[in-house]
Amino acid sequence: MRKIMLVLSLFASFLFLISCSSLYVPATARLLPENIKKIYVKPFLNGIKLIAGSTNLASIGIEVIFTKIVEREIIRDGRLSLVNTEEEADIVLVAVIEGYILQPITYCKINAAIDKLSADQFKMLIKANVSLIDKSKGVILWNEPNMRDMHIYRDISKDSKFLKFNDGITESKARKTIFAKLSRRIIRQALK
Repeated sequence: MRKIMLVLSLFASFLFLISCSSLYVPATARLLPENIKKIYVKPFLNGIKLIAGSTNLASIGIEVIFTKIVEREIIRDGRLSLVNTEEEADIVLVAVIEGYILQPITYCKINAAIDKLSADQFKMLIKANVSLIDKSKGVILWNEPNMRDMHIYRDISKDSKFLKFNDGITESKARKTIFAKLSRRIIRQALK
């Protein structure tokens, strides 16, 4: 009798689990229309405004790096084919880098005999306006006007003392880290 009760309770539990699983209906995410198969990444623009005629040399050319990283992420994702011209594409991804802030947050002494300090840890913030445009309808499918990401890093390019601790990166590597994170977010949000 115990065995029968055990089998019946297991069977009832099994039926309960099956019925509960059929009640769950995931929310449907916005999907790109079926006709969209090809994407073109328009070369990103560098819209960083320079302050009072000063030049931010670090921001020169970052739009090219960001474009390449986004293209690699689209290829890795694999849902759409990346094409070389806007004419071949069903949708176009457009972005303007609007902000590049590099702020020192910690300092260290350069030389024990001199009281001169040098920045060794930085906070980098990059901001962009990103849009996905349907070419056939001429409408914006998705727009993120304030997409941003930040990375804190210890700069090893200025002082070799951090090389032995292996806890630092260069400014260029920090930029690529931010661009990689932004690229994943663009693909996740725009191409769902």
